[in-house]
Amino acid sequence: MARPLRALVGMILLSGPAGAAPLRVASLAPSLTELACDLGFASNLVGRSSACDFPPAVAALPVVGDFGRPTQEALLAARPDLLVLTDIEQPAALDAARAAGLRVRVLPCESWAGLEQAALALAAELGDPARGSNWVTRLQARRKALADRVAGAARPRPRLFVEVWGEPLTTAG
Repeated sequence: MARPLRALVGMILLSGPAGAAPLRVASLAPSLTELACDLGFASNLVGRSSACDFPPAVAALPVVGDFGRPTQEALLAARPDLLVLTDIEQPAALDAARAAGLRVRVLPCESWAGLEQAALALAAELGDPARGSNWVTRLQARRKALADRVAGAARPRPRLFVEVWGEPLTTAG
């Protein structure tokens, strides 16, 4: 059964010929831009979305579209080997990528496990899977240390709702 496009939240990897390790990356999602940088692949970034602004150095990259909306001309001008995004508004953009001979992979990124899988997949796509494994190990250690720190808190933990995006409704955590 086909899922509605808005429900298809994940990381979409479009890369060149099979077996070739992509070196040039364009990101249309701020979270994935930051992930690529945190993994140590900042120098591989050649394009970003208009919403990608962290770390501050990415502001110098050319804008190749909006969040989840590639601009074909700008994207092609950046000549990425790999495009990462968390959602796409226009399925025709994927059709155009496929028609250009690009490979498409969809990786969910809706949970901690999804984020870990995204890190592993991105590092593997860029030819250094150990970076992804090391990042995931550090993330898990930081989460455990934080959980241990707050586990014995005497006072009740506050409850908070943060709306990240209104349509579709998206929240943190």
